[in-house]
Amino acid sequence: MSGLYKVLYFDVDNTLVDYDADACHAFGKASDHAITKHPHLADKLTAEVFKRARESTYIQYGDIGLPLRDWYRECMRFALEALEVYDFELADQMGQLYGLFRNTMLRVYEDVLDVIPRLASRYKLGLISNGSTRIDKLQIAQYFAYSVYAREIGYEKPAPEIFLAAAKRSGCSNGEILVIGDGQYTDILGARNAKFKMVWINRLRAELMRGIPRPDYEIHDMRELLTIAPI
Repeated sequence: MSGLYKVLYFDVDNTLVDYDADACHAFGKASDHAITKHPHLADKLTAEVFKRARESTYIQYGDIGLPLRDWYRECMRFALEALEVYDFELADQMGQLYGLFRNTMLRVYEDVLDVIPRLASRYKLGLISNGSTRIDKLQIAQYFAYSVYAREIGYEKPAPEIFLAAAKRSGCSNGEILVIGDGQYTDILGARNAKFKMVWINRLRAELMRGIPRPDYEIHDMRELLTIAPI
């Protein structure tokens, strides 16, 4: 198996870094501003409200259907309107604050810190992401030779085009690439659509959703990847 793969492409959010913690921190900063105008929201702008607003924004626009600043504004608008606050100007201000504080509290998972330098000694590593998380200032940045972001390509996972763009960028065939990600719809289904082998990093030990094909491999800690892509 050691000679099978040449490139390992990793999803970013909740695969390499704790996206949820960083995003909730940014939402907290945006919420602090909202509370100055609407004090009754103090105990209502919760992480769960934010999560539902984020999902609603994705359902309506996908990851790349709007410029990033507008995406953030719409997410804040959904959060406010869920609490019966209809204030477009406030949503825009919150979106700007959210964007300002995103990527400021990113934490690389411990298992990732352990594994990535070891894998980089044997394979080329790449990033493939629908999101806006940047790892440039993180400890693992130096180990990645390629990056493919949906907003740069014009296609988002699970569309096969973003995976095929990753293959073209690395100069490898589909069979020489292994994709690692946490997303069921985006990563598992996307890799299957593009005919790539895929490792599902399932830290939360979630059940597969209906309609999602079983991945080629499932792991619960990134260190287990070394048994699939040995060094």
